[in-house]
Amino acid sequence: MRQPRFSSPVAEETENGLMKMLVEQLNLDRQVEIKKNDAAGKNDFNMFDAFRIFDIDGVGSVSANDLKHGLADIGVFASQEDINLFVTRNDKDQDRRLSFREFADAVLPSDSYYASILERRQSTHQRINPYRKDDVFSHPTSCAFKELIRVSINCESQAEGLRQALSRNPYFNAEEAFKTCDLNRDGIIRAEEIRYLMESRGYFISNAEARGVAKKFDQNGDGVITYGEFMNEVRPKSPSRRF
Repeated sequence: MRQPRFSSPVAEETENGLMKMLVEQLNLDRQVEIKKNDAAGKNDFNMFDAFRIFDIDGVGSVSANDLKHGLADIGVFASQEDINLFVTRNDKDQDRRLSFREFADAVLPSDSYYASILERRQSTHQRINPYRKDDVFSHPTSCAFKELIRVSINCESQAEGLRQALSRNPYFNAEEAFKTCDLNRDGIIRAEEIRYLMESRGYFISNAEARGVAKKFDQNGDGVITYGEFMNEVRPKSPSRRF
């Protein structure tokens, strides 16, 4: 694969901005992954009961407003804007709602061991009218789930901060950043290209981590990042926000 070279101060600023975004995104993903594994490791945690905390009418999907009220009911408070960012991140069909599958993917660990455990686990809810919505879980499990959601939302907010910073950098060129990642010059970016690029700059990551970073850009889940997907990811999602 071709190794990028600096050709001008502008190109250097673009690559530095790109690397900062990729490294910070990797660090954010690692934080979330720890919380996902922790929740999945609790014997009574399952995606069905977690989803029902928000899907109180049983329609099979939840809005950002449903999430906000459901989170407040279990003691997790986040701004509407931060919740909107979380929904935007995980809303693959872009209907501005999270289906059960989209929600499940948001809490499913990348680690195949923990993911397989959680995928097989069914609902354990027995109580008809729990005192609190998260009483479907034991107290340690409820705490682990709340921490997972809290960290996930916070990390999306921080990722938006990175996008905002890039948008304010007059020397950052998103088109050149795409070309920097497209090591094969074939018009698309693959996870292995991201891994090679980061390793060529001294950041050693696993294949799973590279796939996780690539997944943030890959909106349709076909395993590659197109120019349009890349541009959409580096642009701010909340233009009115100022960091």
